[in-house]
Amino acid sequence: MLLRANEVISDVLAASATAFCVAPAISILDQAIVQNASGAKTLGESVKDSARQLIKKPTTFLKSPAFLLLWGVYGGTYVAVNLATTICDRRNVTDEQRHMVKFVGVSSVNLGLNVSKDRIFATMFGSGTPRPVPMSSIGTFALRDSMTVFASFNLAPIVADAVAGAEIAGARTMAQLFCPVAMQWLSAPLHLMGLNWYNQPTASSSERLQFIKREYFFTAIARSARILPAFGIAPLLNAPFRTFARNILCEEHSSLAVPVPATTVPVMEARPMATSYQVHSRS
Repeated sequence: MLLRANEVISDVLAASATAFCVAPAISILDQAIVQNASGAKTLGESVKDSARQLIKKPTTFLKSPAFLLLWGVYGGTYVAVNLATTICDRRNVTDEQRHMVKFVGVSSVNLGLNVSKDRIFATMFGSGTPRPVPMSSIGTFALRDSMTVFASFNLAPIVADAVAGAEIAGARTMAQLFCPVAMQWLSAPLHLMGLNWYNQPTASSSERLQFIKREYFFTAIARSARILPAFGIAPLLNAPFRTFARNILCEEHSSLAVPVPATTVPVMEARPMATSYQVHSRS
């Protein structure tokens, strides 16, 4: 099975546009959470400073490593979402197969990109001298992100169908907004544990638990606010962006399609010979 070039291009363009819309809010909150965990700034101070830069110096903000990293992370994530959707549509897979493809494919891409981003953020905004991020932190970040991806792309459709049925569009919208956010209240301790392993490598288990208890509530709120655009609003933007791009590229510019080798034998060539024979016979 070959994907058409115009399908791939439209998937990439839609994903890039989606990520560009949500990356400012995500980068501001991501930076604030890391700086708060390291003690460099409080959540409020960090958010205020970043928002001020976005408003007063938007060009500087859009060139900052934090924004560019998040644009890349979620651009890549939604490219994976769109390509997985395209592949599933072309192969006419079942709903169960579609859920599995999306979870495995999107999780793999998002985990790789997000964990790489977290390692960079930890060294940029963490405390102490920059050093390698321990595997314990990487493992907790990976588990945290897999929970979020599952809630967004697998759990949300199931919840929507269970609550109100697939035919009610509002149920899917509410489930898409609710499920990823609710999951942050379960995964926030993992996020804090990963950051604490980096910032305080010699802390005892009791000290880590005290840190998580102290920072849990506000971190869960910040994580919920950060995930809402990333996995709640972004899927609702990505779908119409993808449809718009498909309508332009796949209908008006079909020449961009990658040809798929034909396997059928042409049969139309024999028809003119049969018609000619009948005409001579009548004459």
